Amino acid sequence: MGQHDPVDGYITFKELEAVSGFDLRVGLTNLEKLIRQVNLVSTDPLGIGGLLFDAYRLEQMEKEPEKKQALIDAAQKGLGHCRFTHVLAFRELGLAIGLQAAQKMLVLEEHWSLIDKINNYWLQHRDWTENTDINRVMLATSLAPESFLSI
Repeated sequence: MGQHDPVDGYITFKELEAVSGFDLRVGLTNLEKLIRQVNLVSTDPLGIGGLLFDAYRLEQMEKEPEKKQALIDAAQKGLGHCRFTHVLAFRELGLAIGLQAAQKMLVLEEHWSLIDKINNYWLQHRDWTENTDINRVMLATSLAPESFLSI
């Protein structure tokens, strides 16, 4: 299980519950228990980006503002310790995508400049020998995030 998998699962269950009308309380309760066991703060750029995307998913559903804020707070703490190694493009591009979700929520404005820095770096350094497919997908998503962020 990844660090933020319970959060992703919880929000996905909330989305499914909203569109299907099914009662997913049991699954949601189990995922909430797992979330309480996880430290949400991460210094991994992809993890931070995922937290921001998940917060944006909650905002789109207009649900659980306190959980949304907890995700934003965890992302902000992680950003304070995040370092860019320029080794794994998809991880840094994940942060750029998450920061674009932050822009839509009008939060963490002091970090928005990282979007262009990350995108420009990886546009100029596309000599990937590993993770080529996911790097390309993440770069394309970061450069044109509207469809992804409107899920």
